[in-house]
Amino acid sequence: MKIDIVKYLNIPYLHEGRDWDALDCYGLVRLFYTEEFRFTLPEFSYKKNWTETKDFDFLKNKLMKHCRKLKSYKKYCIAGFKMPGSKLMDHMGIMLDEISFLHAVRNSEDEEGNIIKAGYVFVSKLTEKIWQHNFCGFWLPKELDDGTANYL
Repeated sequence: MKIDIVKYLNIPYLHEGRDWDALDCYGLVRLFYTEEFRFTLPEFSYKKNWTETKDFDFLKNKLMKHCRKLKSYKKYCIAGFKMPGSKLMDHMGIMLDEISFLHAVRNSEDEEGNIIKAGYVFVSKLTEKIWQHNFCGFWLPKELDDGTANYL
């Protein structure tokens, strides 16, 4: 199955954005699976500063209820990340191939203070320093399990 991702590119970033007008990272993942695979991950709400609290690993725990962690990449699986400065997995995208992923990022900085190309949906590579150092793993929604995935 080949998916044309161009329609997702440059959609503006908005905290808790969930439609074609604006998306956050989870909104993009949710919209992608709804549009391309005809299933919808559940909605959940979260505070804008939830990663700054003593809260548990909120996003990861929500994701684990509907997905399984993979040993390795599988096309269109979810890639999870910690944004710079975070101790929790607080970002995700959709893997397009073994190194490229589609994601939505708010304006932020990397560890060296450089502005991350952000504020909309775009494609990045796992080989980029920021993502390499903050990668948490791959997850596959249960609805996409065709029996060929290698799980942890």
